[in-house]
Amino acid sequence: MPEPPDAVLARAFALLDAVAAAAPEPLGPSELALATGLPKSTAFRLARQLVAIGALQPGKRGYRIGLRLYELGNRHYPSGVKEAVQPYMADLCRATGLTVQAGLLDGADVAFLDRHVPRGVGTARRRAEIRVPAHLSAAGKVLLSSLPARILDGLLPRDEFDVDDLAEELRRIRHDGFALEYGATDPALGSLAVPLATSGSRVFESALELRGPREAIRPDELLSAARLAASTITRVAARARARPMRG
Repeated sequence: MPEPPDAVLARAFALLDAVAAAAPEPLGPSELALATGLPKSTAFRLARQLVAIGALQPGKRGYRIGLRLYELGNRHYPSGVKEAVQPYMADLCRATGLTVQAGLLDGADVAFLDRHVPRGVGTARRRAEIRVPAHLSAAGKVLLSSLPARILDGLLPRDEFDVDDLAEELRRIRHDGFALEYGATDPALGSLAVPLATSGSRVFESALELRGPREAIRPDELLSAARLAASTITRVAARARARPMRG
């Protein structure tokens, strides 16, 4: 006899809660079963169904929250938080003439779910990818730089780049507090990114990235403004989250 829909949904959400609670560590089927109390076969079946709709992303070491949930969460972003941070991203976009976007890790990729593009920018730049491999973007490198080595080992496609070179670059980013990228996904473009820190966490959940013509990505001219905007956004967003919701 089939399970009632509410029981299936409850189990699916229990599984998603377990994956989210373990982040940034992935969870395999056995760990999912242990965390949720579900039989391993049930946990595996539900995980596959959630992967099929984009709610989970599979990897070599287990499952992580998928991009579709991030996208849905962004659409239903607490209005006070979204409204609080938007003016500062828009101001940075106007002041620099560069695209300003917020990115977060989704497996080995960085997903950009909030973007401000300068007026008059061509169609090609307006259609920038919503997600790119994290090691090919400044925002992605900032986010990777805060991850423990054991997570990086299972996350990145080692056959696509020199691991030692990337490790050295990530150490430099951790020390300097910003990342640069020139021409990795488009020869004409570059980007600079700084972390959007979260209180009480050593892992950066998101990063603020400025992207545009590679000759315009000059740290000596952009870094102070990017850091000031990131600091302000972090502070304002924290206040907005703490503010009681109106009934």
